[in-house]
Amino acid sequence: HWCQTTFEKAGIRTRIMPLGYNENIYIYYERPNPRKSHKDFTFLHYNAFNIRKGFTEVFRAFVEEFEKTEPVKLILKTTQSQSPLPITKSEYPNIDCIYGKITENEMLDIMKRSDCLVFPSRGEGFGIDPLECMATGMSAIVPNAHGITEYFNSDYMYEVKVKEKCPALYARYKDMDVGEMVVCDVADLRKKMRWVYEHQEEATERGKRAANYVKGWTFAKTALT
Repeated sequence: HWCQTTFEKAGIRTRIMPLGYNENIYIYYERPNPRKSHKDFTFLHYNAFNIRKGFTEVFRAFVEEFEKTEPVKLILKTTQSQSPLPITKSEYPNIDCIYGKITENEMLDIMKRSDCLVFPSRGEGFGIDPLECMATGMSAIVPNAHGITEYFNSDYMYEVKVKEKCPALYARYKDMDVGEMVVCDVADLRKKMRWVYEHQEEATERGKRAANYVKGWTFAKTALT
């Protein structure tokens, strides 16, 4: 609906074709309590290391908020072969970078190792990542902006504040005016990540509730809409 409104502003009439996630792959997983299982609490962010997806905001927030000695880690998954930032294991021992294309089942395995999705995206036509993660019972930190407004609900997700807007950047439309993107507030993102880390039981319960909530956006449901 957000996309439709955006097109209407440009005088273009559209018909909405609902999107969804693959419920046969992204299924609920009962996560062990990190503290009781002596497991590092793990944040996850996955995309092509594209600035539009908020990759730099995630990296900054995590590095600035958490000490290397704390039992917390960040998984960055990308389809690229390397990171645009110099993220070495020697300098950032609590960050795991996973490169290259993988199967959906392999992606599910990464989700099972994770406790909270961090997705401060600058712009989404819809935003599949949060739905996939929440379907597995993972809590999610996202902005209530752009395409994510289609399903955002503060009862099931943690909202990161938007700080400002910036010109939209798309490589295929270089030097063209393609509107604006939002930029999430890194300071607020740090607070949300810290809060989730310090309230793991509550975050786990919210993730469980989110798994039921997002069943309204499965392939089967949206295809029938």
